[in-house]
Amino acid sequence: MKLIRLAVRNILCFEVASQRHLTTTAIMKRYQRRNKSQSLNNDPFSLHNVVKGIEKFAPLSLAESWDNVGLLVEPPSLKQVKRVLLTNDLSESVLAEALDIGVQLIIAYHPLIFRPIKSVRTEDWKEAIVGNLLEKKIALYSPHTAWDCVEGGVNDWLAEAFGKDSSVEPLKKHDDGANMKIVSALFDSSESAEKAMSDINAALTCSIHTFQEKNGKVWLKIYVDNEYLCLPHLHSATKVELNQHKKISSRINAGLGRKVLLKESITLQTAVSLVKSHLGLPDVAVATVPGEKYESTVVKTIAICAGSGGSVLNGVDADLYLTGEMSHHEVLDIVHKGTHVILTRHSNSERGFLHVAAKHHLKRLLPEVEFIVSSVDKDPLETK
Repeated sequence: MKLIRLAVRNILCFEVASQRHLTTTAIMKRYQRRNKSQSLNNDPFSLHNVVKGIEKFAPLSLAESWDNVGLLVEPPSLKQVKRVLLTNDLSESVLAEALDIGVQLIIAYHPLIFRPIKSVRTEDWKEAIVGNLLEKKIALYSPHTAWDCVEGGVNDWLAEAFGKDSSVEPLKKHDDGANMKIVSALFDSSESAEKAMSDINAALTCSIHTFQEKNGKVWLKIYVDNEYLCLPHLHSATKVELNQHKKISSRINAGLGRKVLLKESITLQTAVSLVKSHLGLPDVAVATVPGEKYESTVVKTIAICAGSGGSVLNGVDADLYLTGEMSHHEVLDIVHKGTHVILTRHSNSERGFLHVAAKHHLKRLLPEVEFIVSSVDKDPLETK
């Protein structure tokens, strides 16, 4: 009987030891994966950190709900991003340029993938580009309306055509507090709280506040757009609470379009000259209010929308509208309601901002990365 008991005890001890061995192995693997992940997060050239830097300038929460923005193509084996090409549109010629200069990421202002695609085949030029990007290990990112709305973005750059002394404000201000969530997490020690805070800051764009309790426990209060993205990093918390948060927008001058109030009135002719000079264009299309003279009529308020501004500018009270394109009937209706119109062609109202983004905004946030603006990207329409 004693022999049987001893045998059972030995078997149980062996099973426990085996389980401990498996548990320790699993923990070690998990630790190695975490270290590898943290190593990648600390690499300034990792795709994760480059995208994070881009979104520090213009968070995707600023983009319009209908837009398709962010990282659109991510090759699975892409390790580092040291050279980035900026373009307004990702065409076949721009792709050839990207391959020639050896970039690992393309920032295409307009999203190549907008409507859902059902296949990736060579018969369609967009699908063929996606296939090439995956094959050549080049990622694709599109900021589009996030760069339109952000303070210091495309529309503010357009407004600079009329000087930096003018008063400029969004036509419709962005509310970045509407969808904000609070995740409150309680930790037994400051060490475990600091570890979670480090992991979250490396993975997400958010704001974190800490509160120390008398018993040594620590609360983390995390302000984030998507609360579920930070939950995996809170496994060591003893308590987690989710709440809705409404706050005043921290991006006072972010939003759709811009309205410029000049210090002094200028003629429509002068306004056209300023726009052509700022955008580097030989010509623009101008529609003058019936009965007024192009050379002498004056403007003081200017409503601006990069790209196609018909819907954004509709009904805005201003002397002049500046945008890339509008339909024939939109222009006809606007001038008969007493507002002049300047059209630059769609992408001409956006392309020049890429140089500002590359040299100032992105280089400031990602100084180790090289940013190059495409030399072959151009508006598909030209005057003959």
